[in-house]
Amino acid sequence: MKNTIIISILCLFIFSCSKDDESSKLFLDKYNGISWEELDETNEPTGSGATFYKAPKGYSNFYFDIDLEDTFCSETTVFGIEDESGVVINIVEENENNIVLDVIFNNQSFVWILTVTTDGNLESSFNDDVYTYTRLATSPCN
Repeated sequence: MKNTIIISILCLFIFSCSKDDESSKLFLDKYNGISWEELDETNEPTGSGATFYKAPKGYSNFYFDIDLEDTFCSETTVFGIEDESGVVINIVEENENNIVLDVIFNNQSFVWILTVTTDGNLESSFNDDVYTYTRLATSPCN
């Protein structure tokens, strides 16, 4: 009887832990390699966007050149490391569908907030401006 109770408790513990795996992922874990393309005011694609990575933690930009029928991809900006322009982007807070970044440039600090909405789009808030991005089926820079 005692063994049955112990086994039952262990089973409950194992099943309760396994359910939390997907919901406990952080933004960069969950959206690693995912690309979003920016939408204009009329919700049309602009031809530019970003892809996020978990290792190293950061992002890269991409630009579709319709005239050349080509895609240009930037080097990955790694969070916490100064880039060639003197910009440092630090992670302030990260959870499943939201990441808050501190962008430091010329001794000024700006807050950049990225949130994945319930419809799968990405909202980017920077300096009181909000931009919407649509999730792409494939990443153009992989």
